Amino acid sequence: MDTIVKSFTGLFFLLMLTAQGLSLSSSAAASRAADRYASTCKSRIEAAHLAEDVIRECAAEAETKGYLLEVAVTGRAADGRKYGVLELYYNAPVTFFGNGRQDAVETAEDYTEVVSMDLS
Repeated sequence: MDTIVKSFTGLFFLLMLTAQGLSLSSSAAASRAADRYASTCKSRIEAAHLAEDVIRECAAEAETKGYLLEVAVTGRAADGRKYGVLELYYNAPVTFFGNGRQDAVETAEDYTEVVSMDLS
């Protein structure tokens, strides 16, 4: 009888560990996808010299992907070039802990992770 209890306890912990590993893998994949998308947006915005229409286009595309893109053009350098900061907010779904993807995301505080990049 003692062997059965130990076997089921071991199996239970093995299944919990497997579920947590799958959840963390999913979270890592979401993080990589968001970072890749932020890099793509950064390249597009920099190639357009921080044009407002490209920033709006990227923000609208980010919203369809479930992200929130914020670009702050903060000023001009001494040589006349604009510079700023790009922040892409996204959710990293670690569902085992109960804080997975949210249905209604309206502000930056509703997201669990952020990718921040300098624009030049």
